[in-house]
Amino acid sequence: MHHNALGFSGTQGSFVWMHDNDFYDNAIGISYDSETDHPNFPERSSLIEDNRIFRNNLEIYDPDTPTPAGGPAYSFFRYPVGTGMWLIGGDDNIIRNNYIYDNKRMGIIIARNPLEQPTPEEPGISAVNGNQIYGNIVGKDPSGALAPNCYAFPPGGDYAKGGSDFWWDETGNNNCWGPQDPSSGPVSYDPPNALNPLPIPGPCPSINLGNPVGNALKLQVLLNCALDGSTPPKTMDVTYPCPWGQTNNAPYQNKDERECGNSAIDLGEDCDPGYSPWPVDLNGESCQSLGHGNGTLGCKADCTFDFSGCEIGGNTCGQASACGPYLMRKLKMRAAGPAGTQSGILKATIDGIGHPFDPRIEELSLVLRDQSGLIHSTTIPAGDGHWVARPASLPSRYIYRDGLGSHGGITRVVLRAGNPQGGFGAFFRADVRLRDADLTGAANATVATATLRIGNDCWEEAGPCTVSGGRTARCATAESMAACPAS
Repeated sequence: MHHNALGFSGTQGSFVWMHDNDFYDNAIGISYDSETDHPNFPERSSLIEDNRIFRNNLEIYDPDTPTPAGGPAYSFFRYPVGTGMWLIGGDDNIIRNNYIYDNKRMGIIIARNPLEQPTPEEPGISAVNGNQIYGNIVGKDPSGALAPNCYAFPPGGDYAKGGSDFWWDETGNNNCWGPQDPSSGPVSYDPPNALNPLPIPGPCPSINLGNPVGNALKLQVLLNCALDGSTPPKTMDVTYPCPWGQTNNAPYQNKDERECGNSAIDLGEDCDPGYSPWPVDLNGESCQSLGHGNGTLGCKADCTFDFSGCEIGGNTCGQASACGPYLMRKLKMRAAGPAGTQSGILKATIDGIGHPFDPRIEELSLVLRDQSGLIHSTTIPAGDGHWVARPASLPSRYIYRDGLGSHGGITRVVLRAGNPQGGFGAFFRADVRLRDADLTGAANATVATATLRIGNDCWEEAGPCTVSGGRTARCATAESMAACPAS
């Protein structure tokens, strides 16, 4: 297991026999922990033996890292890069006969989980009890060459000890640290191994180091140095010598995001501009499919769409000509009929403002998308005879009726001006309905986006969908407003 934030992650990883594996080039090689929101709290009774745990120094937080941190390592908890293994809350585990070497920060950490407190369901805290760590070959590789751990952890500050082959926060009872294999290199313990001085082969004796509440300074390091006091807490961006401290200097959330320019659509990219002689990859999209009218879609150097060549320019719908405040009050999509048919119903209500417009002489388009891409796109061309204005002199409503759904299934559109005397340059509402359109993709929608365009004005909003089974999805947006730029 290699090139991960955690080579192995076992929250509540109880009764696991882990043997004959290689853990290397991770930020942390092996991770076990106890969390009260997982079943069967606490973690317990695993056997970790005959593994090679080495060179777990992958810098997931460096500016030029090939493997940036993701998930909780990115957004929640800074991992102590350079650690062979940590056990953050757990009882009665045995860690024996492993090679543990060339981990620059810590060989093994055991500590209570500082984020887990007693709950009515789980009255105990996430402590460490009865763990035995013995018979390991520390600071040497299998060839016998010296390869010490904790070589890059500088001493100093409030916690001057620096790194250790075995670091314990001194919580819990009956944990023991040895003896290790006689062929080990120099071995460092924190607290010192003088508390467990018995140089005898075989398992640790069952002892109590006499400090079940932990070392006050270490708890301060874990709680005050590591956690920032927010709710929920997270680790602060601090550097050594705090054992949990780490600054995140990586600009990306994942390595795919770093790969913009490789002529492939990677995670986190809308498109890819490519490089000579490789072409741009627009992921099958166009100005029209994205609701920005006609024109030529491009791709920026940051792998986001370039709408400057589209009829509706700007980075998001409406920035170049008209935009909010807009509010989509309702969006419902339903794929209907027996499986295999192409029928559906859409009802959408959009509120917004825009330039004065007249759909009888300007085209109207509607684009529906979900998390995977385009579901449906249709346009009513300018001059279509199904539009009527009410009243004809100063319209406060434009009504479109087409029972045949000639243009992509649109059967009815009603545009209502918010101020009948002010025309459609003021607040208005649009109600759009489709029938017998191909909305079968809506059955799997988890998020839906509707883009309505009238001439050079457009409005766009997205909302979550609930898949109710079969071929039906119901999508509704939260009511939200967006201000128009000063231009």
